Amino acid sequence: MDVIDKQLGIANEQTLIELSNKGIYKRALKESKNMTLSAEKIHECYIVKLDGETCTIKSPLDESQCSCISRGMCRHIITAILLLKAQLPQYDGEDITPEVITSEPEQAEIELPDQPEINPLSQDTQKKIKGCAEQCLKIMSGIFTRGLVRAEESDPDNFELAQFPATL
Repeated sequence: MDVIDKQLGIANEQTLIELSNKGIYKRALKESKNMTLSAEKIHECYIVKLDGETCTIKSPLDESQCSCISRGMCRHIITAILLLKAQLPQYDGEDITPEVITSEPEQAEIELPDQPEINPLSQDTQKKIKGCAEQCLKIMSGIFTRGLVRAEESDPDNFELAQFPATL
């Protein structure tokens, strides 16, 4: 049994919740009951196709990737892990060491599906977005100080514009 299979075998509910969150785990658990596994093992990872997305399940599990727009550990990855785990023989985890769990897989050429290219915003677009956000901040601070929420007149000075992503 190789490293990825061992990691899948010992992954439990708590492990998957820590990788994502409890809501994503519960949704993936519910969805996995109505799905069939479509996976291919290439070197030390699994390529799983589900819901029109392609997940690459790697070792360690937190380095797994999905073709969806989510930036982190999405429900597709957790669902894929649950489906793979259900297909593997039970593993008791006795002969696996922490070094094996955390070790890097050998570098292999894996052909992944094309990912959409993310283009950074131009300076002009960033200025427009920032201006719009500042206008929204003024409107919201006015609403807070004028009746919907009780606040001191000086409170609008205490509001600040938080930015996400940091490129704005």
